Amino acid sequence: MLAGLFGFVTLSLWSSRAFRDRRRTVSVMESGLQTPEGYCAWDAITEARFVNNPDDPCILVKGRYLARDLVIPLQITEDGSFRRLVEQYGGEGHRLVDALVSAGA
Repeated sequence: MLAGLFGFVTLSLWSSRAFRDRRRTVSVMESGLQTPEGYCAWDAITEARFVNNPDDPCILVKGRYLARDLVIPLQITEDGSFRRLVEQYGGEGHRLVDALVSAGA
């Protein structure tokens, strides 16, 4: 019975995380970034910092006109294409590139 309860809790936590991560779409466009939290143009990004949460490491992006920080999960940066697009559209010296470098992406 205890094993069944443990399995149920584990499955519940895994499925909620999988559902949350499925919604974590980040679009890199020539004009800026789009996440579920909103859109921010490249020149409106005021800060980007790496947050090393053990369960969910991410980069938080603050923008001039954002009500909430944009959240970029590090899982999307693993293959390197995200960083290349940020460098291409935002510029190699952009603060988001600096945050990606500090995160090891």
